[in-house]
Amino acid sequence: MTDEPSVDRDERPAEVDRLVGRLNRPRSLPGPDPPHMPAALASPSPTVVEEGPIVVPAAEIHTTPARVHVTVDLPGVPKDAIEVQAWEDRLTVNAQRPGGPAYHLELGLPVRVAPRSATSSCRNGVLDMTFGRSPRGNATRGESDD
Repeated sequence: MTDEPSVDRDERPAEVDRLVGRLNRPRSLPGPDPPHMPAALASPSPTVVEEGPIVVPAAEIHTTPARVHVTVDLPGVPKDAIEVQAWEDRLTVNAQRPGGPAYHLELGLPVRVAPRSATSSCRNGVLDMTFGRSPRGNATRGESDD
């Protein structure tokens, strides 16, 4: 037998060294919390919030000696997508139409109302609200209740 080294034995150590060398190199894609990278202060990519167009819906106000009636047109908006906030002198309506624009209305009321007395209904995209006048006085906006 001869003592000549086999070709396979000579290549294997070089191959093993190459693989071990690759394992000790930094990864091409950093994993979670790599020790050599500083902590991120923000998300790695820009965050964009896209909002659709905002539409101001048509509204009508009718007053009687005892009540204030407000009608707002919100075509295509389901009942459960309407949010109403009422104060004595103003009203805010927000609604999101599926696949369409968002509606936003801020409305100053001509007389003071009792917000807790509100009743409402919504049919075919028309929101009807009725408020009782405020017992604290029926002064118009800008006038005092002295």
